[in-house]
Amino acid sequence: MIESDVDTLADIAANRTAVTVERVEPQSLPRGAPLGRYLVLERLGMGGMGVVYAAYDPRLDRKVAIKLVRPVAEGDDNSTGELVRTRLLREAQAMAKLAHPNVVTVHDVGTVDDQVFVAMEFITGMTLRAWLEAKDRSWQEILEVLRAAGRGLAVAHEHGLVHRDFKPDNVMIGEDGRVVVMDFGLVRVAGAEVEALARRISIVASSPVTELTQAGALLGTPAYMSPEQITGAEVDPRSDQFSFCVTLYEALYGERPFGGETLSDLVEALAAQRLREPPRGRDVPGWLHAAVVRGLSFDPADRYADMAELLAALEPPAVDLRWGRVMAWALVVASCAMLTLTVLFSRESDAEQARQMSSVVDRVWSEPQRLRLHESILDSGTADAEQAATRAVAAIDDYSAALRSGLAGCTGELEMMEPGEQQRCRCLTRRLDVLSYALDTFAQSEGRRVEPLVDMVTSLPPVQSCSQVGVSAIAEPDSEDVVVLQSQLDNIEALASAGAVADAERELAEIRGRVEGLGHAPLRARFDIIWGHSRVARGDAAGGEAAFKQAYRAAVFGERPAMAVDGAAALVRLIGGQPGRRAVGREWLEVGRAHAGALRARERQDAERKLTVVELELELATGSPARALDLAREHLDLCTELFPAGHPEHGRAQALLATALVESGRLEDARVHFEKALQILVSKLGGTHQQTIALRLQLGQTLLALDDEEGARREFNAGLLDNAARGEEADAVSRAQLRAALGRLQARAEHWSAAVDGFAQSLEILQGALGPSRREVLVVALDLSRAYRGLGRPSDAIALLEPLLADEAASATRVFAELQAELGIAYWTRARPGDRDRARALLKAAVEDWEGDGRRAPAPVAAWLEQHPSAAR
Repeated sequence: MIESDVDTLADIAANRTAVTVERVEPQSLPRGAPLGRYLVLERLGMGGMGVVYAAYDPRLDRKVAIKLVRPVAEGDDNSTGELVRTRLLREAQAMAKLAHPNVVTVHDVGTVDDQVFVAMEFITGMTLRAWLEAKDRSWQEILEVLRAAGRGLAVAHEHGLVHRDFKPDNVMIGEDGRVVVMDFGLVRVAGAEVEALARRISIVASSPVTELTQAGALLGTPAYMSPEQITGAEVDPRSDQFSFCVTLYEALYGERPFGGETLSDLVEALAAQRLREPPRGRDVPGWLHAAVVRGLSFDPADRYADMAELLAALEPPAVDLRWGRVMAWALVVASCAMLTLTVLFSRESDAEQARQMSSVVDRVWSEPQRLRLHESILDSGTADAEQAATRAVAAIDDYSAALRSGLAGCTGELEMMEPGEQQRCRCLTRRLDVLSYALDTFAQSEGRRVEPLVDMVTSLPPVQSCSQVGVSAIAEPDSEDVVVLQSQLDNIEALASAGAVADAERELAEIRGRVEGLGHAPLRARFDIIWGHSRVARGDAAGGEAAFKQAYRAAVFGERPAMAVDGAAALVRLIGGQPGRRAVGREWLEVGRAHAGALRARERQDAERKLTVVELELELATGSPARALDLAREHLDLCTELFPAGHPEHGRAQALLATALVESGRLEDARVHFEKALQILVSKLGGTHQQTIALRLQLGQTLLALDDEEGARREFNAGLLDNAARGEEADAVSRAQLRAALGRLQARAEHWSAAVDGFAQSLEILQGALGPSRREVLVVALDLSRAYRGLGRPSDAIALLEPLLADEAASATRVFAELQAELGIAYWTRARPGDRDRARALLKAAVEDWEGDGRRAPAPVAAWLEQHPSAAR
């Protein structure tokens, strides 16, 4: 669907134009009345296009169903009526040529008193809607029925016909189990010349979504119609695909994918691309949900090429091999570390040891394992399974190749090696063990979730870091107990990086006693750092701070400067953003830098990268845009030296640089770097990864600031579709932020009512998920305030912003001055006694804040101040 269609939907929702729909009601025919050669038995039903009768065919002695199409509306001239009749006859005759078990058979077509009738086979059974309501159906039963109906649609499309009104009421399930697509009375020959008739009348915006159909106007049932059909744009077989997927979604989940009881509500949801979150408790596999969501794409080009491709996507994956694959993986990844150490303690020749080392890596990752992983990801049903499989396999290929190369140098007896070489080989062994753990975790995970595997693989500790062990770390070889626990911590860290924080905490709790009992300070430091991150992820900031401080003390005691840097960096990130504690965060930054100076060259670079990125985040949140930009460039340079080309860290560094450029007002440069970041993360993590979706939001916001509304809408829509394709893993916060972003487009068009609704819903979700004082939440509150003013409701804006202004946490954000200014504008606009004085004080404070930081007022505020120069004096 082209972008102008989204605008049209928004206009329909915002303007709510109502025009009376003309309808000529045919008189009901009594039993025995003739219809051509047929005799009426009873009326079966009435719809938007006409009346359906059961009738008797005396010539062939059979019962038939006859649809008598509504007469042309009064006032239409004869030429229009003749055109409609000719079209209907032609299309009915085309239908009569179809012969397929899943398409209703047309026996005869003709006219009676200038009304077109269609005689069809009479099917004894129930509609799909009645079948669904009769009892609970499994997703397998539903899919079997809908796939049969889809085959009927596919055949019609092959003959150049478009149904235009596919819905549960137009699918029959016969007593013999045959599934039949009915009521092709709304079909049209693709590319027919009468499309102009579809614009003859308008829609009643307040009418129920299931009741609006009219020949020559909006043909179809809006609740199931594609966006292009609602807007009167060209309709093709992909429009039927959309209706089919609405029907399938409703059958699977018990509700339609887009909310709204009235047409205006529906088109508003479509305009905002507001796909409902699937209800909990529905046993719908991820691959099926992803297939349906793609068919619901707003742009026809993003749907399947045709019904055949959609039906192929709805073919259940072969599941009989899955348990075999799980067991194969479990056998493959067993005891890798023990195998490696066995080789190292052997007395074989160097060449034989090198060969055996390579074979150990092959036990984890060889051609059969590559094929198993590829097939398992394809079976997972993820939205971009083929691309995800390619990315994951390529990443593991690179990692395992680096391990083979590194382990090939681990020859000779381990006990005779220099301490530094011992540590390097033990480190490589642990890296191999983490890789096997990552693969094992995926193989045994419920539902084969691909994104955690991608996160785990891209977050694996770098192989090259095994060559960067500091002098203090190799002074004394670790005991076997320490080696085993270090390996377990590697695995737990990989688990946490994949988002399984609760599982990671459970495993940490299981080994805590053993870690503390050994009294090994470096091991304790690493344990506490991982524990601290898990506490922060669970919302326990105080617990996280205590763990990070304990980790720092243990690292200093154990003479591990790299771990001391990790503890200090974690404290900078946690403390520096808290109200009133920015100075404390900066003190920890200096502590970290002091420890980084004690490290070797490459290890020091990695420590500097970690400290640079936390300082950058601190400056972006509350500091200087100029300093943030310098840090972002420094961070990108460090990532370029430390990580191979195309690594996800390069993408994240590009995104941070783009963010700093936005804060500095260099929007065009920011766009370039956001696009580079998006290219890297899509290629490495996939389009439906949470980080990629967040990046689309940032890019879209930058394009909007550059007045590229079409580009912004494209990115916001793509983000919504990618998030929806995640199924039950769709992120509510991302969805709310993307909806708010689309609301800004509505606000630009001054569709204030729709903008208020969208902002209010997004704000409620964000406040519940993130709290009231996060910058992302405050930005949407500012949007809502401006929309309130656009509707002439400054008091609502004041009621919204006053509590936020009093929040101490909000005062530490970079948008606090904008909150002051927006509240001041609301008071100025309301202009009750005392309001103007309050407005001046707020606006003056905001301007002073911006000038003190060397920043400019945001564009909406600057424009208002230019029109009201005395307001800030």
